[in-house]
Amino acid sequence: LVWSTSGSGNFSDSAVINPVYTPSAADIAAGSVILTLTVDGNALCSQETDQKTVTFVLNPIVNAGDDSYVCASPYQLTGASSGNCASLLWTIESGSGTILNPTSLNPTYVASQPDIANGFVVLKLTGSPMNPCANPATDFITLAISNQSPVAFFSYSNPNCSNEAVNLVDLSHTLYGYIAQWVWNYGDGT
Repeated sequence: LVWSTSGSGNFSDSAVINPVYTPSAADIAAGSVILTLTVDGNALCSQETDQKTVTFVLNPIVNAGDDSYVCASPYQLTGASSGNCASLLWTIESGSGTILNPTSLNPTYVASQPDIANGFVVLKLTGSPMNPCANPATDFITLAISNQSPVAFFSYSNPNCSNEAVNLVDLSHTLYGYIAQWVWNYGDGT
């Protein structure tokens, strides 16, 4: 008897009845291989073969994205990714807010008053495996919650004469995260 493959993996011993087949990276990337068992008959019987297709199902992977600072509620989660998942589910691991559309990749988190008071919430993204795999994939994201909006503040130089320039100095700040945009309004439409 002899075992053969349509792929490029290896048999532990291709001349034993119950070998172990180790698929190659190319086999897994292709998604399946055909394994063939060929047996030789005695002098009166002909050679016989049997083939089976072995399909490879990849384990699920999930990435909940980067930890973030949140100033507003509701907050749209972005930056998550997944692969090889039968389904997705976002849950609250530590906190008591609400997740809208928890089975979508980018759901919306609505903070509760206790979450705001605690200053953070931990969310978990779980990817369920496709059959026949059994182990789900999980990843976590921490949202630091602030009920403090950024503070817009600036100073300026007071010119001595009407034809001198006024120098503006930004002193805006925030307790959490960063200021994403500044808009100066000079009162003249510019």
